[in-house]
Amino acid sequence: MPLSGEALNEQGNAITRGTKPTNEVKWVTIATDDGGKSPTATAANLRKLKLTQAYTTGQVVVITNLNGKTGFGETEGGLTVGVPYYVRAISGTEIALANTKAQAESATEAEWLEWTVEIKATTVIKRIEEHTGAKTKRKECSFAVAANLTNEDTAAREIEASAAVKVRWIMYWSAETAGVFMGLEATSEKELATSDMFKITNQKIQQNAYLP
Repeated sequence: MPLSGEALNEQGNAITRGTKPTNEVKWVTIATDDGGKSPTATAANLRKLKLTQAYTTGQVVVITNLNGKTGFGETEGGLTVGVPYYVRAISGTEIALANTKAQAESATEAEWLEWTVEIKATTVIKRIEEHTGAKTKRKECSFAVAANLTNEDTAAREIEASAAVKVRWIMYWSAETAGVFMGLEATSEKELATSDMFKITNQKIQQNAYLP
């Protein structure tokens, strides 16, 4: 499971400074996406991407095709397929990407990601959308001690759909409501109707997953 920038910062502080994490991967839920959008080809060494959209600053996005590369964990020009990024919405036709929500919200462009290759029009960026509603509740996780570079939670959990949804992602949070986004993983698409249940089993956090 690729961790968010916030989760990676917590992990780094724990092992280099002995700092007790402020936020932990404690809650899991289901999510979908907007189907993906492709940008206008954008030159290297820039921080602004030409993309027609209605995104808002702080939303989570994932690159699922990066200049033709579609394998999660593949990298090019400083970006990685399958890793969660945050949007900085500059205009209806331009966005920037950031590792953390705070960086996305910063007006300082140096906080936004810079890529070192041309971003081609074949690239696909998907906005991740947590499925919410009266019937849909995040479920608490319980990960075991790390072994073989992996923390695992083998307990099964079921999450109820509040409306029709195509589940494509599993999202992890620090709290039952609101909280800090901690990471996500792709799942085989499953179309649910209202009140259908989605079963999550065998959750794994692999250390350094998809890091370049």
